[in-house]
Amino acid sequence: MTPLARTLAAHCFHPVIPPALQFGTGLIVDLSPSSDLWKNVTSDHSFADEIVRQATAISAEIVIGRYAEQRLIYQDKANFSDSKNRTVHMGIDLASLPLLLFLHHLMA
Repeated sequence: MTPLARTLAAHCFHPVIPPALQFGTGLIVDLSPSSDLWKNVTSDHSFADEIVRQATAISAEIVIGRYAEQRLIYQDKANFSDSKNRTVHMGIDLASLPLLLFLHHLMA
């Protein structure tokens, strides 16, 4: 057995998304510059408002942000002042609709 195979065999893996949410309706959010989402963003309706609107409209159980996506929102220095100058999202975002609604309420 190779060292990698031994390491993998010794590790206990867990799902990223809890089993109860794995087969429900999901909203994959596109925050790339060419996304249609931005057409609905105004000074009175933020991108967060639009994500909540879309997730609520389809009764999404989980909202997913994509890995390695171009995101110009990192150029917003008011919210990302401590970030290095970048545009690529280097993670995935996962939220249940109740969590998303709660966080959205806190930000309002």
